[in-house]
Amino acid sequence: MCDIRVASRQASFGETFLNVGLIPGDGSAFSLPRAVGMGKACELIFAGDTIDADTALSIGLVNCVADHDKFLEKAGEIAKKIASKPPQALRMTKKLIRTAQHDTLPNTMQLAAACQSLCHYTEDHMEALTAMFEKRKPQFRGK
Repeated sequence: MCDIRVASRQASFGETFLNVGLIPGDGSAFSLPRAVGMGKACELIFAGDTIDADTALSIGLVNCVADHDKFLEKAGEIAKKIASKPPQALRMTKKLIRTAQHDTLPNTMQLAAACQSLCHYTEDHMEALTAMFEKRKPQFRGK
């Protein structure tokens, strides 16, 4: 249920509830089809098999795989890159992506237009433009 998933090459994944007579009660019936598609989700859940990290990567269950001793470093790199973005715009973007998953294109475009107009008036947007013209990295403050 994460937005971005980094796996150690040693990781294994499985939806093994049916193997012990249970249903997937951890939310995976909701999130897994959205991550890997309905067919692959059904296969993973119904078969109860485990898969390795490279297979998880190939089906879109994880975003990247790193050697075990480097995977926390890789996750940190991704987190640092995301944390460097303007927080207000990032929050709105996440909401837009989540909302778009169950809404129509016209409604999504309307929400995008509203959020975009709000972003135009933030200090972070002005900082991004100034930094671009000054050929430097922006310093966002969440304002």
